[in-house]
Amino acid sequence: MVFGGVCPSVTSTIAQSVQNWKLVQLSFAASAAVLADRERYPNLFCTVPSDATVSRSVVRILSQYRWSRVGVLTDGQHILEKDLTTKLRDAKIDVAIIERLSNSPCIHLKNLMDNDVRIIIGLFDEKLASKVFCCVHNLNMFGRKYQWILPSGYKQGWWEDSNISTCSSKSLLIAIEGYISVDLKHLSDRQIKGISGRTPQEYEGEYKQQLRQQRLVGSKLHGFAYDGVWAIALALTQVMESIKQREKHNIHRNFTVSNTELENMILHSMKQLQFEGVTGPVFFRNGQRMGCLKLSQFQGGKEIEVGLYNTSTEVLQLTRKMKFQGTGPARDRTTVRLLRKGVSLPLYSILSATTGLAIITAIGFFCLNIKNRDHRLTKTPGLFLDNLVFLGTILSFTSIFIFGLDRSLVSDHDLQILCSVRTWFLSIGHSITFAALLAKIWRVYMNMEMNKSSKASDPVKVVGLLLFADVAILTCWQVVDPLRHIESESGWETDPSDEDIVIRPFITCCESRRMNLWLTIMYAYKGPVMLLGCFLAWSTRKVQEPPLNDSMYLAGSVLILTVLCVCGVSGYHVTSHQPGVQFCFLAVAILLCNTSIICLLFLPKILHIRNSPVETSQTTVTDKDQTRDLQTTDENEIASLLDNLQIENQHLCGQITQLDAELEILAVQLLENPEQEPSPQDAHMAQRGSSAYFRETSGEGKSLVQLEQQDPNQEDVFQSLPDINSPEHVQRRMSVQLPILHHAYLPGIGGVNASCSSLLNQA
Repeated sequence: MVFGGVCPSVTSTIAQSVQNWKLVQLSFAASAAVLADRERYPNLFCTVPSDATVSRSVVRILSQYRWSRVGVLTDGQHILEKDLTTKLRDAKIDVAIIERLSNSPCIHLKNLMDNDVRIIIGLFDEKLASKVFCCVHNLNMFGRKYQWILPSGYKQGWWEDSNISTCSSKSLLIAIEGYISVDLKHLSDRQIKGISGRTPQEYEGEYKQQLRQQRLVGSKLHGFAYDGVWAIALALTQVMESIKQREKHNIHRNFTVSNTELENMILHSMKQLQFEGVTGPVFFRNGQRMGCLKLSQFQGGKEIEVGLYNTSTEVLQLTRKMKFQGTGPARDRTTVRLLRKGVSLPLYSILSATTGLAIITAIGFFCLNIKNRDHRLTKTPGLFLDNLVFLGTILSFTSIFIFGLDRSLVSDHDLQILCSVRTWFLSIGHSITFAALLAKIWRVYMNMEMNKSSKASDPVKVVGLLLFADVAILTCWQVVDPLRHIESESGWETDPSDEDIVIRPFITCCESRRMNLWLTIMYAYKGPVMLLGCFLAWSTRKVQEPPLNDSMYLAGSVLILTVLCVCGVSGYHVTSHQPGVQFCFLAVAILLCNTSIICLLFLPKILHIRNSPVETSQTTVTDKDQTRDLQTTDENEIASLLDNLQIENQHLCGQITQLDAELEILAVQLLENPEQEPSPQDAHMAQRGSSAYFRETSGEGKSLVQLEQQDPNQEDVFQSLPDINSPEHVQRRMSVQLPILHHAYLPGIGGVNASCSSLLNQA
């Protein structure tokens, strides 16, 4: 047999060679996990527990306290690194991050902190430990939120060497308080005499005495070496006894044993070997020592053994209670609680009830408007626009019900559909309402600026144009980039009752991939139109249109709609991470906007109708004609009416010309014979002409055509008159009419006074 091998690299090389020489090797110090591979090292045995058992003990500790997420801080050369990380992953423990130390440990510790690593496994030696825990103290990575586990055993008082780090021993003691270490149990605690005839305590006393006498420095693995010597002695003794028994019963005197057979006998003896050593029970399984590992915790300035890990049974037995700096073990991560932010049921109920009342109010005004459709105020082309206003406001009101729905009330599939429905309802409702108001105020503006009434088809064109643009944009949006119901996180919040709990609020919203693009298109289309409406409203705010004079109310409705739309859109985007506030802001804006429009437009009209219930369209003939003209939508009837009026106008102009001629004749005759009485025929003609003219101009007489039918001799009278366009008559008229006109009109306008009449008499 070969006894020895301390360094893992040297031990592995020897272990691969002894098989060829039919030898068996026993090491008391090599604990590398790779040496447990029986296919590569079938003849190797170790009295020191393997590092693989240390890794399993760490996994068992993590499972004991339900830590499922850890971070590893290593110097990059530790023998446990590879085996430990493998066993952690096999045990379904999340290794969040592995940091390899450099000259600046604080940087790596900061990375662990940034990754929210609470349970940290340290794989580094004592010198690096002082630097690491100095940074731990500076970064405040100790206390109830953190737990450090050090699988490597350090010498007693390692933290007292303050020259290695910039921190004092007191600072290091604060930082390392509560750390857990896993180390080999170098000597057994049991008061039992082993194979050597000594108890572990008696052996330790003699060992230390020999060191003092010989002035030597001891090794912490001396117990494993001592038990290793006994293991070799017992194995060889057992093999020799076995050979003697075989030789005794063999008939041949020259009995020999081959090297291969001897190798097998030694291997068998080592596998069956079991005794009580100074390090505890000694026996092997697959060449590896089965024993106990010591679990310690740093409490009150010193390491205290708190438990044992049995490598054969893989049972962790706590002999003392662990002391944690918090109310319990540290948590392996920050606990994240998901909190859905949505519209509360009471808020949704209140706003829904208010919206229902608003819809009922709009329907009530609509019914009153239809009931009084024969009234002079409602029997106009504006009745169609009034109905559009009602339709638009009801659609906008309905969108409030849809905006307040979330997963607590409807399913995910229904929410996907409602995302598009609510956008259509609100956008179409707004466009219809604003288009109707714009058509109304455009008619007032045309009457004010150009004294020109708009055609009956103009309002329909305005509404149709705006509605078509809205439908086109929404359709493209729906087809190219449809709205989807998604979840969006809205930051982190710390639970005031527990610092280890972080609340992650999330909201559900309707978005598309190019949401900003579509909103920009929508605002770019509606913004200029609303500015135009504001300009028209401001321009016509003081226009009086009897009998109601509602231009001021109409302008106010347009301005209110624009202002509240801008405020509503701004508030909706600003409060996007607070669904309750967002819904409340949007609902209040829609309710105020549409309710104000309905009240401003229709409440004065209803009150006026209530005060004048009999004022219908049949009051006078003139009002009847005007109402009929305003309600006429057939262009052929309008053209026919204009033709009749032109014909009648021509007849009246001809009659006026004839009357002027008669007056001229009478004036000439009066100047020529001032003392002569007018003939009965002339007097009758003048009286008949003046009477006919008076009746025609006052609206009480008959037309010129009717007069001619009643007096057929009138045409003969006109033919017997002299030619009034002759030069003589023209000169006479000029000499007579100019002084008369000058005398009659100029005093009225301040040209002459009564004293100037003598000049006329002299003339």
